[in-house]
Amino acid sequence: MQSRELDNEGYWSSELKSLGIYPKRKNELNDSKEMRDLVENVKQVLLQEYRTAYDHE
Repeated sequence: MQSRELDNEGYWSSELKSLGIYPKRKNELNDSKEMRDLVENVKQVLLQEYRTAYDHE
């Protein structure tokens, strides 16, 4: 992934929407870094829940 994509708010907004999260408000508090962090946190939670649900050991 190119660094321009990582800094693009549109990219992170699309990632959030693909996870079922629709940001309603845009201000200085939800910048690219905040959206990127939110995407990564949601992905980690979903992965952990998946592993917990399907761990057959």
